[in-house]
Amino acid sequence: MATLVPDPADAGRHCPALAFGIAIGRIGCFLNGCCYGDPCNLPWAVRFPKESPPWVAEVKRNQIPPDADFSLWLHPTQIYSTIDGLILFLLLAAYYPSESETAR
Repeated sequence: MATLVPDPADAGRHCPALAFGIAIGRIGCFLNGCCYGDPCNLPWAVRFPKESPPWVAEVKRNQIPPDADFSLWLHPTQIYSTIDGLILFLLLAAYYPSESETAR
């Protein structure tokens, strides 16, 4: 009979994939323009085009005029989260080796 509750010892095998999924999801957030950061003037700051979520929010808050082509320069928090997810993936992949590596 199959059990519906997975063995907790097996759960670790899936952790790296979850972290990688977070990283991929945040790339989608960046491409969509959601989950954006605060205004900044750092060299890696990004601007989003007209009609994007940050642009709309800034127009509503009267931070930019409605005829502006781009949002203000913003922290790319989505990219920060992507990097975090990739680092977490690498750490978890090192900590939880795959079944093929443990079978050797």
